[in-house]
Amino acid sequence: MQPSDAERDLLRKLVGLGEHSLRKTYYTELQKGMRELERFRVLLDRVGDGILLASLPDGTLLDANSTAMALFGLSPSDMGTRRLPGIMGEISLDPATASRKYSLSHIRPDSETLALDVTADVALFDNKPYLAILIRDVTERKRFEERLAYLGAHDPLTGLFNRTHFESTIQGMRSEEYIPLGLIICDLDGLKLINDTFGHETGDTLLKNVAGMIQDVSPIRAVTARIGGDEFAILLPYSCRAELERICRDIQVRVGEFNATGKESYLSLSLGFSAAYEQDFDPTDLFKESDNALSREKLLRSQSTRSSLVHTVMTMLEARDFITEGHADRLQFHVDRLAASLGFSGRRRADLTLFAKFHDIGKVGVPDNILFKPGPLTKDEMVIMRRHSAIGHRIALSAPDLLPIADWILKHHEYWDGSGYPIGLSKHDIPLECRMLALADAFDAMTNDRPYRKALPRETAMEEIRRCSGKQFDPELVVHFLRMCEEEESPA
Repeated sequence: MQPSDAERDLLRKLVGLGEHSLRKTYYTELQKGMRELERFRVLLDRVGDGILLASLPDGTLLDANSTAMALFGLSPSDMGTRRLPGIMGEISLDPATASRKYSLSHIRPDSETLALDVTADVALFDNKPYLAILIRDVTERKRFEERLAYLGAHDPLTGLFNRTHFESTIQGMRSEEYIPLGLIICDLDGLKLINDTFGHETGDTLLKNVAGMIQDVSPIRAVTARIGGDEFAILLPYSCRAELERICRDIQVRVGEFNATGKESYLSLSLGFSAAYEQDFDPTDLFKESDNALSREKLLRSQSTRSSLVHTVMTMLEARDFITEGHADRLQFHVDRLAASLGFSGRRRADLTLFAKFHDIGKVGVPDNILFKPGPLTKDEMVIMRRHSAIGHRIALSAPDLLPIADWILKHHEYWDGSGYPIGLSKHDIPLECRMLALADAFDAMTNDRPYRKALPRETAMEEIRRCSGKQFDPELVVHFLRMCEEEESPA
């Protein structure tokens, strides 16, 4: 069929044929419009959100920007051939209900699961409905929100629920479906002593071990939480007393197994439990009953726990070959002879012997690379080394058997002239026992091999003590001590 005259005229105007006076005007406008369309297309392809256009009500895909193509694995050949349900799953194609906002979980062609926010809107063009869809990838935002929600409810060290979540949960369990509701409180004994002696890293490791034990023995329905620095809780819906007792026993069995492995850390837990048998119970009363039971057990266990901690500390020192039987025996021999020459009583001599054995207990908190360094210590290393007297003091304060010598342990590195540490005491402000031990320890250190040097002859060691009289050592005690050493060398 031949085109009409009107159609021929329009064609000439669009393509610039003929010599019509308006030809150039139409051509310029056409080029301008095409440039605008190209510029708009570039903008759409640079948008970070995906954009789809489909016809309604059949849902045939008409166009997509590059972001949408990458999200859904589309190609230009899919335009006009594929339908929205096959691309995005269930989606309304009814123009009356198609406009809406919703979230979509989508698996990309590379198998990564994405969280998408979708905004669909119906648009009319030439009185025909089309569906324009804006798709925003919110995967990272969702992950961040989930992480924030997790941190808001969990303890970052152990991964258990935190106190805020615990308190919220126990309030939500004040109904018949959770009754009887059991509560177990666990307390890590001696955490402060462990932190002060071995460092917070060791304490944190023990806390994580405790959390693992609690989770291992707790039923799936239980809610486990860290509710304080050294305190844990287990909420157990519809539980009986026998089950609560069994869980407590199982935890203590795990503790025993841990300590039996010979690890360098000693673990002790105190536990207490109670149960609520009526709905609308007072959570404060339930917690108080469990805490009271825990306190009673802690009171019974406290002395044995501290003794075990101190025993562990000594075992660690012996394992590191720092406190050997020979060193302890020699030191006790020297200080006891010096004490006898000064007329000490039997009880005082016994305490001094204990002091000779435990004076360096705080060195368990000094790293091995400093403790056994073959050369001189740096200024920073010396600062760390000098902390051992304060660490030992804290250990002794926690052990009833060592309490009488705790003050001596703190001050056993004070010098007669005031240049010692950690306080800087001088002369008679330094306990006599500390002045006595300083002489015996220095003499034994010089006359026996150490990591940083070989043993010195006795005469050289005695001369060094004489040289330091009035500086490091009490001058009067130096006279007593050197006389004692000379007597040891004299033939019987």
